[in-house]
Amino acid sequence: MCNLAADLTAPMDVTDLSAFGVFVVCGLWWLSFPGSVIRLYLPLYGPRHSPRPFFIRLAGATLLAVSLWMFWVFWPRAVPR
Repeated sequence: MCNLAADLTAPMDVTDLSAFGVFVVCGLWWLSFPGSVIRLYLPLYGPRHSPRPFFIRLAGATLLAVSLWMFWVFWPRAVPR
Protein backbone atom coordinates (compact mmCIF):
# COMPACT_ATOMS: atom_id res chain seq x y z
CA MET A 1 0.00 0.00 0.00
CA CYS A 2 1.20 3.51 -0.77
CA ASN A 3 1.80 5.96 2.06
CA LEU A 4 0.76 9.23 0.42
CA ALA A 5 1.90 11.45 3.31
CA ALA A 6 5.40 9.99 3.15
CA ASP A 7 5.47 10.41 -0.64
CA LEU A 8 4.55 14.10 -0.40
CA THR A 9 7.22 14.86 2.16
CA ALA A 10 10.01 12.90 0.45
CA PRO A 11 12.69 15.01 -1.21
CA MET A 12 12.43 15.53 -4.95
CA ASP A 13 14.38 13.06 -7.01
CA VAL A 14 16.29 13.57 -10.24
CA THR A 15 13.41 12.00 -12.15
CA ASP A 16 11.01 14.57 -10.68
CA LEU A 17 13.19 17.43 -11.86
CA SER A 18 13.75 15.87 -15.28
CA ALA A 19 9.99 15.36 -15.74
CA PHE A 20 9.48 19.01 -14.82
CA GLY A 21 12.04 19.99 -17.45
CA VAL A 22 10.34 17.89 -20.14
CA PHE A 23 6.93 19.44 -19.40
CA VAL A 24 8.36 22.98 -19.44
CA VAL A 25 10.15 22.37 -22.75
CA CYS A 26 7.00 20.91 -24.31
CA GLY A 27 4.93 23.83 -23.06
CA LEU A 28 7.43 26.33 -24.46
CA TRP A 29 7.50 24.47 -27.78
CA TRP A 30 3.70 24.51 -28.05
CA LEU A 31 3.59 28.17 -27.04
CA SER A 32 6.36 29.33 -29.38
CA PHE A 33 5.97 27.15 -32.48
CA PRO A 34 2.34 26.02 -32.90
CA GLY A 35 2.85 25.42 -36.64
CA SER A 36 5.48 22.76 -36.05
CA VAL A 37 3.24 21.05 -33.49
CA ILE A 38 0.41 20.97 -36.02
CA ARG A 39 2.77 19.58 -38.70
CA LEU A 40 3.96 16.88 -36.30
CA TYR A 41 0.45 15.65 -35.48
CA LEU A 42 -1.04 16.18 -38.96
CA PRO A 43 -0.24 12.63 -40.23
CA LEU A 44 -1.93 11.15 -37.16
CA TYR A 45 -5.21 13.05 -37.33
CA GLY A 46 -5.42 14.32 -40.90
CA PRO A 47 -5.97 17.86 -42.17
CA ARG A 48 -9.68 17.80 -41.42
CA HIS A 49 -9.16 17.73 -37.63
CA SER A 50 -6.28 20.19 -37.52
CA PRO A 51 -6.57 22.68 -34.62
CA ARG A 52 -5.95 26.38 -35.00
CA PRO A 53 -2.64 27.76 -33.72
CA PHE A 54 -4.46 29.75 -31.02
CA PHE A 55 -5.61 26.55 -29.32
CA ILE A 56 -2.12 25.02 -29.54
CA ARG A 57 -0.71 28.16 -27.88
CA LEU A 58 -3.46 28.02 -25.25
CA ALA A 59 -2.64 24.39 -24.48
CA GLY A 60 1.07 25.21 -24.30
CA ALA A 61 0.47 28.13 -21.94
CA THR A 62 -1.73 25.94 -19.76
CA LEU A 63 0.87 23.16 -19.66
CA LEU A 64 3.58 25.67 -18.81
CA ALA A 65 1.48 27.35 -16.10
CA VAL A 66 0.53 24.06 -14.44
CA SER A 67 4.14 22.81 -14.57
CA LEU A 68 5.50 25.99 -13.01
CA TRP A 69 2.74 26.02 -10.39
CA MET A 70 3.46 22.43 -9.40
CA PHE A 71 7.18 23.20 -9.18
CA TRP A 72 6.43 26.26 -7.03
CA VAL A 73 4.25 24.18 -4.69
CA PHE A 74 6.84 21.42 -4.32
CA TRP A 75 9.98 23.63 -4.46
CA PRO A 76 10.75 23.28 -0.73
CA ARG A 77 11.20 19.55 -1.35
CA ALA A 78 13.75 20.22 -4.10
CA VAL A 79 16.15 22.08 -1.82
CA PRO A 80 18.40 19.70 0.13
CA ARG A 81 18.34 20.26 3.87
